Amino acid sequence: ISLTLKELLSIAPDVRKQVKELSSARRVPNAATHLVSTEPSEPTTSEDAIVAQVSQHAWSPESVAEQAMPLRTVKAIFEDTEEIHCILDQGATLCIIREDVWKRLGIHLRSDLAIMLETADSGQAPTLGAVENVKINIAGVDIALQAQVVRQAPFEALLGRPFFAITECETKDFINGDQSITLSDPS
Repeated sequence: ISLTLKELLSIAPDVRKQVKELSSARRVPNAATHLVSTEPSEPTTSEDAIVAQVSQHAWSPESVAEQAMPLRTVKAIFEDTEEIHCILDQGATLCIIREDVWKRLGIHLRSDLAIMLETADSGQAPTLGAVENVKINIAGVDIALQAQVVRQAPFEALLGRPFFAITECETKDFINGDQSITLSDPS
């Protein structure tokens, strides 16, 4: 007798149940490796035509990621006067300077360039405006930075995608939490 798998499963509910059980995905607690195998003694009956092997293995990682790690900052000299700790954030679409830093720098603020920022909790907050062509120096590399100024932030300055693009910044993270960055001089 020759049957397709579809025909076999339609006429043999016990086989269908076993195939479903063996092929369904489910959460399995970490345990030792199990191999479930059914092999036909002789492929003469319809039930003997099914061969199923399921391998379930316990995953035991050699390295486990930390729950949280501190953000990394770089020191930058703003306008040849202020040393500011800047957060690198490739996920930010712009660069940001906190209001107190802007005041210490004494640079012109363009309030006509103020925008609404979306906050991490999906809220919105207005910026005070933008500062243009702010000179920053990181490890001897000079950059003209465009940034929005915000009233409050948990950082002095945040360097987002525009910074990464102009410097062709590359970051390398290490398992111990260290980070190295490589900057190209845009000039």
